[in-house]
Amino acid sequence: QFLYLIGCRPLLEYGCMGVPVLTYDAACAPPAGEPPAAFEVAVEGLTEQPLVLEYTVVLAAPCGEVFAYIADFAAISEWMPMITKSWSDDTHAEEPGGVGAVRMISAWGGKVTDEVVRHRAEGLLCYSASDAALGGMLSAHLGVQACTPCGDGQTRLVWRCYGRPPDGAFMRWFGRNVISKVMARSLHNLARRWPSSTP
Repeated sequence: QFLYLIGCRPLLEYGCMGVPVLTYDAACAPPAGEPPAAFEVAVEGLTEQPLVLEYTVVLAAPCGEVFAYIADFAAISEWMPMITKSWSDDTHAEEPGGVGAVRMISAWGGKVTDEVVRHRAEGLLCYSASDAALGGMLSAHLGVQACTPCGDGQTRLVWRCYGRPPDGAFMRWFGRNVISKVMARSLHNLARRWPSSTP
């Protein structure tokens, strides 16, 4: 069972393996051990929008292995829900899968694209989905996935979502709920691949 809470408190969710995934909304402080400055540097110049959601999970695999997997656009359907196929259009990319690459995603609801806007081989992926791709759930979107070593050959993966929520109360609730569930389920799938006993 998943527990979802739309509010201003941190929520500990337990999934298939009983692995905790801690999420914060924009009104909460960042998780312990994750200095805000690190993310401020990571997204510097990329967005002026507020932080909407943040999830973090510890995975029992080296940082390089985890990042190579989540940055492999052809493998997204293996861990992200509702995606049937994905690939990278590197026509305008600085390098395959790097800045300028466009992730082409076939999902249950149709086709979605997002563009890589910052990529660092040591474990940082920033991408932006168009307003049309998100169907009014969020605009001026920026997603940030950051991997850092956390001892014993493990990796802490932090996933942040920035953007401008819609004006209407229903769409604001609906968009937050959908994006939250996709992020949580994705990290639970990764936690099943690399289960860790570290909270």
